Amino acid sequence: MTTLEIVELVVLSIVVVALSVYYIIKAIKNKWIGKIADCINKSIKEAEEKFTESGSGSKKKEYVLEAVEKECENLGIPFSLLKKLISTLVDKIVSDYNVIKK
Repeated sequence: MTTLEIVELVVLSIVVVALSVYYIIKAIKNKWIGKIADCINKSIKEAEEKFTESGSGSKKKEYVLEAVEKECENLGIPFSLLKKLISTLVDKIVSDYNVIKK
């Protein structure tokens, strides 16, 4: 590795850490996690009422993800970076919701 490559790597690492800290502080300060969790729970209930037919799980999930994406836009959260995490979280909540509902 040349000195230039090492400097680039260090600068990139500092930028990544700084952005991570920025979004963590912003998330805590603005209570994003609670707002997103509330949005997920609300939209799951709405999806359950809106799509009552059997086999509509993918429609329900898409509805929930669209609602969360809108909420993220309102809060200034980069949804594209968190989509996989939020999708996994929605899957977990839906599976728990279905177990509780039965």
